[in-house]
Amino acid sequence: MALTQTDICNMALSRIGNEGVQITDFDTDTGKSARQCRLHYQPTLDEIVRVHTWNCSKSRIKLSVQSVIISGTSYSDGTIEFLSFSNGFPKFQTDLSGTGNQFVTISNDGAGTWTIRDTDIGTFDTWTIASTSYQPPLTGWSIGSEQASPAPTLVVSEPDFGWGYEFALPTDCIRPLFLSPTDELKRRTKTNSEWTVEGRTILSNYSTAFLLYIAVPDIDNMDSLFLRAFYTLLAAKLAIPVSGYNNRERELLEELDAIIMPEARRVNSFEGYETPIVDSEWFDATYSTSTNYRADFASTDFGSFPWA
Repeated sequence: MALTQTDICNMALSRIGNEGVQITDFDTDTGKSARQCRLHYQPTLDEIVRVHTWNCSKSRIKLSVQSVIISGTSYSDGTIEFLSFSNGFPKFQTDLSGTGNQFVTISNDGAGTWTIRDTDIGTFDTWTIASTSYQPPLTGWSIGSEQASPAPTLVVSEPDFGWGYEFALPTDCIRPLFLSPTDELKRRTKTNSEWTVEGRTILSNYSTAFLLYIAVPDIDNMDSLFLRAFYTLLAAKLAIPVSGYNNRERELLEELDAIIMPEARRVNSFEGYETPIVDSEWFDATYSTSTNYRADFASTDFGSFPWA
């Protein structure tokens, strides 16, 4: 039988040592234990996900730029922010009026057509362009409705200084792990790309970015050791508000730190081999090549041996 939030909370409550504090339903139970479980469940889950690179939590994605600036129309100039992913493409949407009256949406239907839709107090303009590019094209838009004003142009927003590009973190990202400017498979090394996180954005000097990151796993995908670490930390958070056991909170945290997490890290490390990140232009040029092809040093941009 698949686990539920109720099951996980009851696992945590059982670690406190009092079966009388079990709950019957995570969403509807009105008792003290259930209220405390709802209060602590998601923050504790985010916390345990963030402290380790759990294999069951890893996810990969091609990032979207944070925003684009639209201009050239009669009334739609402004910055359109990344909203989510839809049909496998980034979707952008912003209320340019600030009052809920003028939403501009940029999206792809998944079949090769990008659309800009400008809705303004019941009326709307649309522009379309046939393209399978991952980001919306900057120019070349065609009028898609009778009400449409002149076709707009788009410009990718840039950070104010210090970096060339700004990407939106995935909405489910708890911790970024590795950013690459290419999806090319590598042998022996991974490029040590420069990037930094500011708020919910990643700043980089690459125009394209692929991200490996940690996200909260679905309950069905939770590793057994991850699950044990999660409900033990949740039990520690619940020990005082539910039962008043000060000593039990300390005991559970000590068990988590000294027994559960070391074993979880050990087993987690067995599942695959992580290519080292090499901070060396020479090694990167020499060894970070396609899986199906390896260039020798003489064919790199770093020059050739004098006798080659």
